[in-house]
Order: sequence, then C-alpha cells, then structure tokens
Amino acid sequence: MVEKLFRDEKLWYLVYLFMANFVDFIQLGVTQGYLGFVEYPKLSGGGKEFLWQHMWDIDIPVKPRAVYWPGLDVIKHRMRTLSLEVKKDLVGNVDVNIRGIHIKQYGGYESDGTVTWELIDFEDQTIYAMALSFMSAGGANRYKFQLRKEDVMIPVFQVYFLNSSRKPVKRIDFYTLLFMNYDYNYDTPTEPSGARETVTLSFGYEHHDKTLLNVVPAFTF
Repeated sequence: MVEKLFRDEKLWYLVYLFMANFVDFIQLGVTQGYLGFVEYPKLSGGGKEFLWQHMWDIDIPVKPRAVYWPGLDVIKHRMRTLSLEVKKDLVGNVDVNIRGIHIKQYGGYESDGTVTWELIDFEDQTIYAMALSFMSAGGANRYKFQLRKEDVMIPVFQVYFLNSSRKPVKRIDFYTLLFMNYDYNYDTPTEPSGARETVTLSFGYEHHDKTLLNVVPAFTF
C-alpha cells in the first residue's frame, strides 16, 4: 500500500512538472516573461494606422529667379514620381585594434543628397522647356555662359507626408536644390512604339531637415 501511494505521488509530481512547463500562460492572462508583450492591445498600437506611401505632397515657397518656371500648380499636377535620396548612415568611423579586439565608434552625418522628379509632358513641351532652361543656366550650349548659383537654385523644396485623412504628419525640407541633369527619350523609331511622355529632372541638395508635425510642439531633427 505504501509502495502504491509512493508511485501515485511520483506520477502526480510528473504531471505537475508537465503542467508547469507547458501550460498556456497567455490564456490565463499571465503576460510576464519572454513574449509577454504578445497581446492585441499592444500590438495594434491602439488602432493607429500605417502611413500610405502614395500620400504625399510638395511645396516650393520660392521659385528660382532666372529659369523658365511653369508654376507650382503645373509641376504638382504633372509629377508622376518623386525619388528622394536621404542618407541614413553615420560616416565618421574610428576602429581601434587592441590585441585583436576591435573597439569602434561612429559619429558624423552627411546631410546632402539628390532629389529626382519624373514629370508628364504633353505637346506643349512645358516640362522639356524647363529642363532645357535649367541645363542652359548651368552652362549655356550656345555661349558656354553660366548663371550665378543664387539665380538658378531652388532655395527650399518641401515634401509633406500625409495620413489617410490628408493631414501632414511629417515634412522634409531640402535646402539649395541645384540642377544636375535631365533624362528625355530622344529615340526615333520607324514604327509606333511609345510616346515621349515623361521628362526626368535630377537635383542635388546641400542639406535637409526632418520635422514631425503630429507632435506638440512640432520637433525638427
């Protein structure tokens, strides 16, 4: 009888160990420990939405002085894509090797980059004319004469990122846009094969700021 009781207690002890190690604590409302954050209210972010990639707008408060400019309204309506090169890496790098062990430190950040506009063009050739005007201002094809930087630059180019209600939540200010190059289809096929529908303009900028607009007060990095 004693031997049987001992065997039963041992069996219950094994069952207890099994339950202690494999019980579903999440179902019991126990969220401590690893993966304790896995619960809907936290993962859903309180119902906050993601930002759509296609919800953005632009502004150019000051136009270039000495370049053909069709107007911000035309540029907005004809802008097909906008490509932004925003650097995300620290460039300063110190790597000290002490007896085979590397001690590293990073610091410094380059805030320049490029901005590329792809715009739709029509028979009026408005966008093509703007591209040629920028090109000519940088070194006229006929006279090899160059206009002053302050007369051909775009002082500030602003890009707004919007939520689904079209409210701006983030803005990036790109300072001193200087025209670099343009792309245009000069192909002349003998059979119908497409249209010269787009003109691409690329600019280099000197500096940028990022501003979060949906915090109070707005914060600029």
